[in-house]
Amino acid sequence: MSSRYDFVSVWRIPADPARCWRAIEGMLRPAAGAPSPWPAVEVTGPPVALEPGAHVGLTVRSPFGYRLVLDAVLTRVEPGVVLAARSDGDLSGEGEVALFAAASDTLVRVRWVVRTERAWMNRTAWLLRPVFVLAHTAVMASGRRMMRRAVRG
Repeated sequence: MSSRYDFVSVWRIPADPARCWRAIEGMLRPAAGAPSPWPAVEVTGPPVALEPGAHVGLTVRSPFGYRLVLDAVLTRVEPGVVLAARSDGDLSGEGEVALFAAASDTLVRVRWVVRTERAWMNRTAWLLRPVFVLAHTAVMASGRRMMRRAVRG
């Protein structure tokens, strides 16, 4: 039986929503041969365009040594406002990145509502759930740092 997780992270980024959106695009569609700007997340299958129906292959590296492989299908794309996706693979569910102007900054809200699909994670969730939550928190903190670097140019 899979375990359900509802994660919400909110970042305050010192840039306007358009600049934050460009950072998201740069992460999801890196230049050919360029390393991932987000060390914890590798885009293994970048989309041709950010549009509903586009597939994005992702490998997420936990700070605790395990990896999660996902296929995300974009379900909603409003440049500068929201990017939503449905995921399958090691995590199945839905995710959304929403951008909100906040004075001269942007609030970036990242929400994932997912179920684990890997057998070992489901068997050990009763014990390791706090570790999985901590891993998610670390990956998101890495994402916040990546975005802050990206908007500085």
